[in-house]
Amino acid sequence: MTPDWERLIPQLKAWREHNKDNTDPDGWVSCMGDWELAIAYSTIFWPRFVEIEGMVFSEGTSQDAVREWLTSTNGDKRATEATLNHIHVLHLHHPGIWANATRDQIVYLGRTLKEIYETKLRINFPEKEFVVDFNESDDKAIENYQLIWHQKSHG
Repeated sequence: MTPDWERLIPQLKAWREHNKDNTDPDGWVSCMGDWELAIAYSTIFWPRFVEIEGMVFSEGTSQDAVREWLTSTNGDKRATEATLNHIHVLHLHHPGIWANATRDQIVYLGRTLKEIYETKLRINFPEKEFVVDFNESDDKAIENYQLIWHQKSHG
């Protein structure tokens, strides 16, 4: 099913009215985005991972942080991974624009990130099985919508 792009990208309606032959989101991005943002977003939309003590984390996670969480979780590797491997979707951008975010936008991005992380983890670690969860319950405030991933088991 094709997303309702104008609901997800409100500026697209005006863009479409002004640019009759370049009306899809790709056309909008080609004029509104820039190289630096595209490169920065690539780290979110095609993440890099590191393995530390048999656990898998986003690149940039330190061994010290892993050890601290292992200690605080009494050695529970699954809990350590789940704690360090979470993204609050709303926090992808500066708090100054959080009020502009809609539930539809956060859910769309969260679902998309879930598919991306499932795919990338499977590609990078075919011998491991992961749980990737995006909690999108209607009863939660959108600032609590998170993507969380961890290995299903640690042998």
